Amino acid sequence: GTIILARLLTPSQYGLFTVAFMPPTLIGLFRDWGINFSVIRYLAQYKSNNNITAAKRVLISGLLCESVLGILLSVACFSLSSFLALNVFNRPEVQPLIGITSITILAGALFTFAQSTFTGFEKIELSSLTMIIQSGFKSFLAPILVLLGYGTLGAVLGYTTAFVISSLLGILTIYVLFHKNLRQEGDYSNNLASTFKTMLKYGLPLYISTLLGGLLAQFYNFMIAIYCTDFLIGNYQVAINFSVLINFFTTPITTVLFPVFSKLDPEKEMKTLRTIFQSSIKYACLVTIPATAAIMVLSTPLTLTLFGEKYTYAPFFVTLYAISYLYAAL
Repeated sequence: GTIILARLLTPSQYGLFTVAFMPPTLIGLFRDWGINFSVIRYLAQYKSNNNITAAKRVLISGLLCESVLGILLSVACFSLSSFLALNVFNRPEVQPLIGITSITILAGALFTFAQSTFTGFEKIELSSLTMIIQSGFKSFLAPILVLLGYGTLGAVLGYTTAFVISSLLGILTIYVLFHKNLRQEGDYSNNLASTFKTMLKYGLPLYISTLLGGLLAQFYNFMIAIYCTDFLIGNYQVAINFSVLINFFTTPITTVLFPVFSKLDPEKEMKTLRTIFQSSIKYACLVTIPATAAIMVLSTPLTLTLFGEKYTYAPFFVTLYAISYLYAAL
């Protein structure tokens, strides 16, 4: 879908499309507070201990937090769209696009919560299915709207609609498969505040590291949007898209490891913990390093074959961007 969209749009249009998603991506960094990390960790733990009541508290607390913050930040992004377009990006034409993409903050909150829930319950097939649904709608809607003559607006509408549909389907799946089955006597509603406090205590340190890394990346993106042309931004986004090829190999390892580690007691199962930790590093390096090196070496023919010759700067950007994945060995 990304390849088709990049071929249909000019580099400048693709650059404008990229800029439209920068504000919601930045503002969305302040949405999670580590709650989704806690959802995975405690659902896996409570599932292992067969503590159904506690698992239901985690579900409700996580959903409430993500929904409230998602709504507030979406409204904030929409309200700031005019200021950002005129005074920060100096691109008046991007204002309505930012207004549309602001809904992805709420949709992304619900989607990420659904992904975390599926991972915590070790229903990895559902996590994969929701990602496939989102990607499928992106790949269909965005190119169709571009071909109908809507250009960058069509691409933005297609991606935003895909976010909304996949997030709603994810929440509906949770309700149908988990909520109705998590029925056990006991009043879980009175302890939601305590559950949220426990989740926040666990997730906040993880969130801080994610926030700092995310802020740095978005600072770079804003500098690019301010000082670079749409043409160069389009080339840069094509280069970033190549990271998906590497993530094909790393995401399955990452997804599986979180619930595995969450179920281990480090005091009683230190030998098992050490074995899994060492194996995870070996598998990650064994896969990530060769895949990254291959993409760096083949950046020019890959870019020309997949995206065409109009993205002239993309191969060089691919080589530079891929270097960060080599750090997996460290």
